[in-house]
Amino acid sequence: MPEEASYKHLKVAVSGGPSIAFTHYHDVEVTKIRSHQYAAAKPCKRILGYDADALYLSTVMKDMPCGKEKVTDYKDPVEAAQLARNTILAGELCGFVKCLIN
Repeated sequence: MPEEASYKHLKVAVSGGPSIAFTHYHDVEVTKIRSHQYAAAKPCKRILGYDADALYLSTVMKDMPCGKEKVTDYKDPVEAAQLARNTILAGELCGFVKCLIN
């Protein structure tokens, strides 16, 4: 199943953790950044907010602009690197490339 392989590749690449808003109201120069961690917390200089609660949910079931996903594993790393490079330079790649560098 290419969907399962794609999911596993992307899931392993995720870094960080959840971003949780503990304060729903902020004021510039009043709200302190990480005031729960540091006694000398700095005031917030600028506030920019986005509401993207359902953005990911509405797009997750749609196909990529290039069509259905495809996972290709190459045994020869030199061949894989050359093919990835040529595909990227030709502007024919829409997606992700995972490279292991030894």
